[in-house]
Amino acid sequence: MSKSTKEHIIEVALQLFKTKGMNNISLNDVVKASSVSKGALYHHFKNKDELLIACLLSFWKNQSETWIEVPFEEMSLLDVINLLKVETANSIENFTSDHDNSFEFYITTLFSVRKYPQIQEFSKGFFNHFKNGIEKVIKNDQKAGIIKKEIIPSDLAQLIIATGEGLGVLSFAQIYDIPKDIFNNVYNQIYKSVTY
Repeated sequence: MSKSTKEHIIEVALQLFKTKGMNNISLNDVVKASSVSKGALYHHFKNKDELLIACLLSFWKNQSETWIEVPFEEMSLLDVINLLKVETANSIENFTSDHDNSFEFYITTLFSVRKYPQIQEFSKGFFNHFKNGIEKVIKNDQKAGIIKKEIIPSDLAQLIIATGEGLGVLSFAQIYDIPKDIFNNVYNQIYKSVTY
């Protein structure tokens, strides 16, 4: 099945925003790069803000796909942490190697959560789903005698998510020379500190 014109415009605009920066791209740039007419672009998007919202929603949905499908009920916390390490390393590698403006784009996506209610709603839903899944894993590991009983599952789930997000921002900013090693070490330390 081929992509719709709207999907094509979003895909092209998203790539332009990632590589050249959101403030450096005009709707005319999107028209030229996507090979669609101005009329086609304006049929789907009234202005750059509407296009930006569609691109950011597409980006957030793409970023969250891996985690929406995770079978948390079948996993241990160690499985989740290992998956986090792999997926985060892949994201950082793809983002920093492909795009000159990756940090700007990533930070803009974070600020968009506050600015655009549609994106905030989606993001809250995603992070709640993710947190709830990790909480279930922690509770199951506590029942199995793997994770210490005094650990509060919701707090540990939040710590794991916040750690990933914080390390991700620092990695996108290229603060760390070898972010994969930092992620591995930090997540391993978290796991060791909560298990028997």
